[in-house]
Amino acid sequence: MVALARVVYNIILGALLVIVVTAGIEVFYPSPTEPASPDITPCIAPVTGGNEVCNANSQKEQYQYTRLENTYNSDTNTRGDIIAIITLVIAVLFSAAGVAIYYTVGVVHTGFELGALFTFIYSISSVGSLSGQSALQLHFVDAVVGLLVSLILGYIFFLRKSVHRLEIESKEKQTTIAA
Repeated sequence: MVALARVVYNIILGALLVIVVTAGIEVFYPSPTEPASPDITPCIAPVTGGNEVCNANSQKEQYQYTRLENTYNSDTNTRGDIIAIITLVIAVLFSAAGVAIYYTVGVVHTGFELGALFTFIYSISSVGSLSGQSALQLHFVDAVVGLLVSLILGYIFFLRKSVHRLEIESKEKQTTIAA
């Protein structure tokens, strides 16, 4: 029962860490506001026999709206890049915190590692709205950093612990044989 409570506690702690990160991003770096579409009929070039002709005001409003929409899309893509980088750094910091408190607060370190994993996932998903070469490069960097941190943590928490335990057991056997 205690083991189940620890698992649930660590999952909740990891989820809360990523919720704090996403809420902080929305509070301190809000997404740009989408421009309101103008109440005009779309300008269609006159077709032979057609009766819709663009007047000068409609063309001007549509041009301004298109320009605002392009600016909005550009700002959204830039925000996605910045958020991916910020959350990547935060995920690495969560992992470092988990390693730092591993020997002092054993129960909490797993929650920090889960928070780091969830933040890595959020970092990769925040790039999803982007397109082009920069998005691919950012996906790659996020994935490589996530993989490296996972490998290092796996070594620290599992392999190094197992190797240390094997060394202790072999020393105990040598001491028993020598005695």
